[in-house]
Amino acid sequence: MRVTTVKKARKAQGNCGRCSDPINVGDSYRHWSFRYGGTQRRCVKPSCSPRQSELTQNDVLVMAYQIGEEHFDMTDNPEDFDDQVTEVADTIQEILDVIEEKMSNIEDGFGHTEIEAYYNLEEQQSEVESWMEEVSELDGGDFEADGDACTQCGLDETDGYHDARDAEEHADDIFHDFEAEVEFDSDGAIEALMEAIGACPV
Repeated sequence: MRVTTVKKARKAQGNCGRCSDPINVGDSYRHWSFRYGGTQRRCVKPSCSPRQSELTQNDVLVMAYQIGEEHFDMTDNPEDFDDQVTEVADTIQEILDVIEEKMSNIEDGFGHTEIEAYYNLEEQQSEVESWMEEVSELDGGDFEADGDACTQCGLDETDGYHDARDAEEHADDIFHDFEAEVEFDSDGAIEALMEAIGACPV
């Protein structure tokens, strides 16, 4: 879908479809049109730029694009991350449901499936199923790292400062008590999720 930018409006264009601010004579604005659905207008504020999901009327593409546009919060535990993965997988399942409905409509309407549109949907269905499998395989537990941290000084057991000869603050009389400390790699987890989402085949 082509988005046209007008530097100076010759007449008032109504309100921005995102922020509702008026687009007056002389203002810059963007617009795009669908065959069915009329013309959409936006002011030129960055926050009002059209999203990819807004530039198509294909319901499957809209849902797929919206997944990539979602803001995923950084989490500090694997359970919250797994919840986000489940939400994405659920949306992908909704996409599969739409594809299946389209296939069913073709079969009901034509009485057979020997047409190109049905074959294309079958291929799309297979690709989306593989995509959902890739996303669903993400597990927050895979982004946890175990380390032994000293409860007295906080340093790792392998840190050289635990040798009393290396630093006065770690003298012989300090009792080092190590216990497992689990750290969750939130950055790595979200990066992996976005990479999986980016593999969207539609």
